[in-house]
Amino acid sequence: DQFTSYNLKIDPPKVKWTDLIDEIKIVGLEETEESLLGKIDNLTITESLIVYGRPGENTMYFFDRNGKFINKFNRKGNGPEEYTNLWGYWLDGDKVRIHDPGHKRVVDYSFTGEFLSETAIPYLANHVAGDDTGLWLDMTTSYAKDSIYTRLVRYELPSKQESYYLQKDRMSKFILQSTLNSFKPYKQGLVFKEFLSDSVYLIQDGRYQPFVHFNFGEEYFWKGKALSYGFQEGMAEIQRSGKVWQISPVIGEHFVFLNCNTNSSVRTYKSYLLDRSSGNQVELDLTKNQDESYNISTHLWFKDRLVVSISPSEIGELLEELDTSQYSFEEGSSLTGIEPSENPVLMWIKFKESLN
Repeated sequence: DQFTSYNLKIDPPKVKWTDLIDEIKIVGLEETEESLLGKIDNLTITESLIVYGRPGENTMYFFDRNGKFINKFNRKGNGPEEYTNLWGYWLDGDKVRIHDPGHKRVVDYSFTGEFLSETAIPYLANHVAGDDTGLWLDMTTSYAKDSIYTRLVRYELPSKQESYYLQKDRMSKFILQSTLNSFKPYKQGLVFKEFLSDSVYLIQDGRYQPFVHFNFGEEYFWKGKALSYGFQEGMAEIQRSGKVWQISPVIGEHFVFLNCNTNSSVRTYKSYLLDRSSGNQVELDLTKNQDESYNISTHLWFKDRLVVSISPSEIGELLEELDTSQYSFEEGSSLTGIEPSENPVLMWIKFKESLN
């Protein structure tokens, strides 16, 4: 976990992703009238729960580890014990902490939706995450104290003391907000990555430090003149350049899964797997036939496995590419039970130890 800069290519060797799979465990998320999900993101997994906070619907969903639906709650509203927008959330013991940016606060609920408490935050932060003694604020799209541009703020509780990190003279002209949370769990701490950045920071024990740099060299867009672009000009240049402009990493202890956008369509990206020990990088070939690719969403690493979701209509095609010894279903899930469902299927993927 020492700082490492990886020299990456936009077109490294391409490998069919199923050839790198050692084994997978498959969990279908139970479909009921209360748990119709569609595509999912913003997923959290514990030893006993699968939790999904859906921003557009402002609803929290809870499943057990076998995918059986437990309950959901929605406390959207303008009342003192409600939130105006479920922009982000995290779990803290037996409570859900929801970032409600409209009211500049974090609101705490039990897993069944009972209001517990709220914490005011000083700024309209892009994203928020917490630890034992305070909150971390992603301030990449606004100023602190009206004029300080500092992309990361530490807000101590209960003292309300503020510490400023990653300061710049001024905010970039190219501003783009995303529901993609800039804070993700890593071991006993967090990692922080600004939306438009090639660097990741490790947060633990109330401190931050440089962690990973994804160095695409001249194939990275945000260099030189590009740093002066406003939104409209920038999007046009992104389309023309074909360079990497948005990097979405999911960092595990052994591997990093990267989705990298190379034009202005957020649905057009390249997927890479990076071996943290050797620095080896491959592009993942996600095609299932000549015309289509698997539509997978990458969520997090749980221990040594990458958790992804896939459409139930595609799971059968995927399993045909694997040996029967390479996959198994968790209790309560089966291919015949999953395929008619509209809910996504979760897969815990264990990759082979080497990319060679």
